[in-house]
Amino acid sequence: MAASLRECSAAVMLSGYSSSLYEALFGDWHQVQISARSDNALDRDVIEVVWSNRPLGDFLWHGDVIA
Repeated sequence: MAASLRECSAAVMLSGYSSSLYEALFGDWHQVQISARSDNALDRDVIEVVWSNRPLGDFLWHGDVIA
């Protein structure tokens, strides 16, 4: 899947949680980190990451994000 996403000429956005695997595969892509609440993390916040092969504008985000 990662190879197909990297070869895609269209705009691609991939969301998930930060990991060494995603960093190795998509570390050179644009990233935005978003504070989130996970169903599996009832007592703590988690950070969701959106990776994109294009720059991400701030028009998509509401609240606190780290670009």
